[in-house]
Amino acid sequence: MNELENKYLRVGGLVKENSLKFIDGSWVFEVIDQNKNSINVVFSKTLPNLVEEKKGIIVEGKLVNNTFIAEIVLAKHDENYMPQSAIDKLKEEGKWRGD
Repeated sequence: MNELENKYLRVGGLVKENSLKFIDGSWVFEVIDQNKNSINVVFSKTLPNLVEEKKGIIVEGKLVNNTFIAEIVLAKHDENYMPQSAIDKLKEEGKWRGD
C-alpha cells in the first residue's frame, strides 16, 4: 500500500489540458506539476468559477486507489485578478481602466 493512501494531502499544479470533464455527477481532471507528473482528481462538488485548463489549482483531500478524492478545490489566479464586484464598483465611480 502507498504510504500516502488515506492521508489528508494538499496538491498543487495546473489543470492538464483536455482533462477537465463532468462525469456521473463529479468533476474529473488531472493536475500536472512542473516536472510533468500528474494525478487524476475527482471532485463531487461545484468547481470554483476560476478553474480552467492550463491554469493553477490547489486540491485538498485523500489519495484512494491512485485517484485523488478532492474535498476542497482552490483556483489560483494571477496578480491582475480582481473580483467582479470590485470592477463594478470602479466602473460605477468612473475609475475603471480595464477593457
